[in-house]
Amino acid sequence: MGSWWPNLEDLYESNVPVYRFIQRPGDLVWLNTGTVHWVQAIGWCNNIAWNYKLAVERYEWNKLQSVKSIVPMIHLSWNMARNIKVSDHRLFEMIK
Repeated sequence: MGSWWPNLEDLYESNVPVYRFIQRPGDLVWLNTGTVHWVQAIGWCNNIAWNYKLAVERYEWNKLQSVKSIVPMIHLSWNMARNIKVSDHRLFEMIK
């Protein structure tokens, strides 16, 4: 719930796998859906970490748990509806 910056020693002591690396220009990092991750930029970066369907599901779960979402889904959905042409019917229905 919310932002979380874990204590690395706690993760190591609990045998939680931790992968640390520097992403260089041109590198692509792929994480599967639901992977707990955190990013610390040491320069400028582009981040594409989006799956609309899962974001909506998480938004609804957060509402049920009384947790404020870090992604403003209603605002985002209205902006998508206003500003982009959606040709994928499933995405159109989700936004609607």
